[in-house]
Amino acid sequence: MYCLKCFREYPTDTDYCDPCNFLIQGEGKFGAHFMQLVRVGEEIMNDEIKPPVLSAVLENMGKVLFVVEKRLELETDSAGLAESPDEVKKVVEQPMSYALEGISCYREGLKTMGRYLDKQDNAYIKEGLALAERANDLLNLSREMSEHAARELEKIGEGSAGAMN
Repeated sequence: MYCLKCFREYPTDTDYCDPCNFLIQGEGKFGAHFMQLVRVGEEIMNDEIKPPVLSAVLENMGKVLFVVEKRLELETDSAGLAESPDEVKKVVEQPMSYALEGISCYREGLKTMGRYLDKQDNAYIKEGLALAERANDLLNLSREMSEHAARELEKIGEGSAGAMN
């Protein structure tokens, strides 16, 4: 878990970044980084923070997305999906597709929010946050589907093991 204002890393159960005086946890279906982005968006629209803070937050969120995307690539590579049977690929491809679409949507949201820095128009923040919310929904869907896929893969593995006996 990162604070998007200062990019300090915290354990996932941390609620607050003391140096930034900033709540960093999520709420319900909304991930912690998404909620931080919403808070910063609200703060910039209410003139509670200055554009350089928004710029830093957008840059830091970009770093988080880079880490998430690389982690997905590593997990995919280490799982050997390219060499996996079609049955396994079919189970895994859809959650991965939603995850990658979510990351792309987040990037588009950050880019849109970044236009605020040039135009100082709150519409860019609102549009960017709407894209980020869509991204958050896609990532949640991917996570749910991944959990289902893991159960399906266990069944496939059990079926293969049973057929070999």
